[in-house]
Amino acid sequence: MRDDFDCDIVCIKAALTYRQTQELDLPPALTAKETSSRYAGFVQKYGDEVYELEALPPEQLQELVDEAVRSVIDVDLFNVELRKEATDAQWLDFTRRKLLAALSEVTIDGGDDEE
Repeated sequence: MRDDFDCDIVCIKAALTYRQTQELDLPPALTAKETSSRYAGFVQKYGDEVYELEALPPEQLQELVDEAVRSVIDVDLFNVELRKEATDAQWLDFTRRKLLAALSEVTIDGGDDEE
């Protein structure tokens, strides 16, 4: 998007953050892999326990992602775009129906009737 649309992209982690694992009191699933190149830094920052995203029920995961998205977008502008999209969809459907109706009336001459 940065290259195609000349806009800055800022990534945020929606789930599963360390804070969320603590707040939700999730049980650790595994221990960090000692063979990972990031092992030392990870263990120093978070400890050796790791958590799986699947530990969250889908509804709760959806809520966390929804909260993260809403924290970075202008909801009013997003809703304006949704209304424009709905209007465009209606126009496209109307145009498609008119075009199909017009095409159904067209007969194609196969060419030479004289032989």
